[in-house]
Amino acid sequence: MNSGSDNVIRIKTRSNDGGPRIDKVIISAGGSGYTPATTPSSTTKPVTTPTPTSTSAIPVEGDIILSPNGSMTLQQAIDLIQPGKTIYLKAGTYKYSKTILIKEGNDGLPNARKTLAAYGDREVIIDFSAMTENSSNRGIVLDAKYWHVKGITVKGAGDNGMLLSGHYNIIEKCTFRENRDSGLQLSRYNTSYNTKDKWPSNNLIIDCLSTMNMDSRREDADGFAAKLTCGEGNVFRNCIAINNCDDGWDLYTKKQTGAIGVVTLENCQAIGNGYGVNGKDTGGDGNGYKLGDDTASVPHILINCVAKNNKKHGFTGNGNPAKIVLQNCTGSGNGGKLFDRLDNAIFK
Repeated sequence: MNSGSDNVIRIKTRSNDGGPRIDKVIISAGGSGYTPATTPSSTTKPVTTPTPTSTSAIPVEGDIILSPNGSMTLQQAIDLIQPGKTIYLKAGTYKYSKTILIKEGNDGLPNARKTLAAYGDREVIIDFSAMTENSSNRGIVLDAKYWHVKGITVKGAGDNGMLLSGHYNIIEKCTFRENRDSGLQLSRYNTSYNTKDKWPSNNLIIDCLSTMNMDSRREDADGFAAKLTCGEGNVFRNCIAINNCDDGWDLYTKKQTGAIGVVTLENCQAIGNGYGVNGKDTGGDGNGYKLGDDTASVPHILINCVAKNNKKHGFTGNGNPAKIVLQNCTGSGNGGKLFDRLDNAIFK
């Protein structure tokens, strides 16, 4: 690259159809002026969630920038992006009728994540409203490791807004709304994975909102769900579940698949679940936090969590016999008890 003179960039494709059309290619001069992408650091120790750091505010070489009406799709960008690089989404609404799959093996690295982030401060919406309600019609499936998804809204999916089935991922400052199952769910994607060590683990969900999720049967659409086939070391921090059809959080265990891993919730709020934004009964259960069931003993941990104005109970063990830890957890205005079926819980 010669400074101060014209330069020609040749892009060669190996496919027969010419390959995808690129919206933008970021070029950086080498040498002392080159600044590498800033990527969050993490750790590969077992049962340790990653720590989020700032994504790069300025695109660098290897990043991809998408726009709502651009020629490259989000799926194409996901399949192309390299570790340590970012897919930036310009503000606007991206409409898709098929699941966006970040497949198993499409991994970042512990110190060089793959990132999907909003570009700037304006809202980015990934809209799956064209989907029909069906258990296979999830919005985004994240089945890989070491991704960081930040600052996007996922709405209208025919099932979960996002199925998080991979490991060591960060979901930060995202909104999940009007999906036809739980806004964000941690469970396996590959149904042949029958042991807990293969289920989603060591993920951090931080500063996220889940709201107005509702299924036609009025029994499955929680704000957040870490249930059925969820592994160890998953943490929700500073998240809010408000006005969802069923529960704010559902940590249900199914006898046929066995106990899930311990889930930690820190500084979370469950508000008005079981009621719509109009104040009407949705027909769902309406617990703030459903903390398991009577088929397995799983000692979940809740710290500084709040349950307000939920249709049913604020916090319910739902039969879970474990010593669930509830530290400085409070609430008011719930239709049932604040603390229900938590006989063995440890209150701090």
